[in-house]
Amino acid sequence: MQLDPFRLGELTVDPRRNRVQWPNGDQARITAQVMHVLCALADCNGQLLSRKELIERVWDGNHLVGDKGIATAIWALRRALRESKDAPRYIQTIPRKGFRCLAPKHPLPPQEPASTQLQADREHGILHRAFQRSDGGPRARPTKLIALAALGLAFASAGAWW
Repeated sequence: MQLDPFRLGELTVDPRRNRVQWPNGDQARITAQVMHVLCALADCNGQLLSRKELIERVWDGNHLVGDKGIATAIWALRRALRESKDAPRYIQTIPRKGFRCLAPKHPLPPQEPASTQLQADREHGILHRAFQRSDGGPRARPTKLIALAALGLAFASAGAWW
């Protein structure tokens, strides 16, 4: 399974994060298994994917999965994609044969390297603002908070001991 994000119709699919995102920013998280099913269907470019082929690709040929396992994965996928079996936009069931992905798959343009984005954020002061309180003062350091919590725990333990 390819892990690079891609477009599926109007959706953005991110296999690494098991996430599907709509153009308005809404997101749905799905299980890794359901993401494998979605990717297998999308990789077929509108061609029929039989139940047997789906088991081979997603469940490594474990035919014990059977029709119930496939139906459960397809149901979860349809639920995440907000579609019904009667009015499919993404996944079409071909009775007694298999499934077809109706939406075209397109690769996303390559992402800007993280180090370049980090440098751009530094230049715009984004990282500096992230470490300030809303009143402009510096935020408390986590080590101080941890030390205070440990000190409080020590006093509570000492009080229980005496």
